[in-house]
Amino acid sequence: MKTSESSSSRRAVKLEFPDSKRIVKNLMVLDVASGSGSGFWGREASHEELKKRLKSLSKNRECIDFDVVGVDVDFKQLMKGVSKGRMMAQMDARKLGFSDGSFDIVTCFNPETTFFVKSIIPEVKRVLKPEGFFLLSPWQSDFIKTHQSVLEENGFKTDVLEDKGMSKFIFAKLK
Repeated sequence: MKTSESSSSRRAVKLEFPDSKRIVKNLMVLDVASGSGSGFWGREASHEELKKRLKSLSKNRECIDFDVVGVDVDFKQLMKGVSKGRMMAQMDARKLGFSDGSFDIVTCFNPETTFFVKSIIPEVKRVLKPEGFFLLSPWQSDFIKTHQSVLEENGFKTDVLEDKGMSKFIFAKLK
């Protein structure tokens, strides 16, 4: 995986697929309840999980570039992310200011409660593109089954991924 900082203060991550023939650009990733952005940007594991899933979804694609927008209600946390060159916006994940179908991928790292996960599902579904997916990483693996059930009850097909035995992720795609 190659990473580079772009001139517009966004982090562009290039995912290379050696057997490919086509380049896909401008995938948009939304990281909800982002805080300072350390959940997405600070965990190489999340990049690896995205790389694995994007590779499985990418037929005949050489590389995928994606830009990440982090949103949170906490202005101080957002400013920490902005100071590190991250694209951040202050907004509530339960009422996102984005158009329908704006994002290829939505992520949420370390949500503290199942109530929060339930409360953001309508907006996650609304802003996801039809072929997009939601990557959720609970703050404790004890919440995997509970969050997975909530997602399945709300129209997602889920799969649990494990990253080198350290973190578990729920990969969710609309049915």
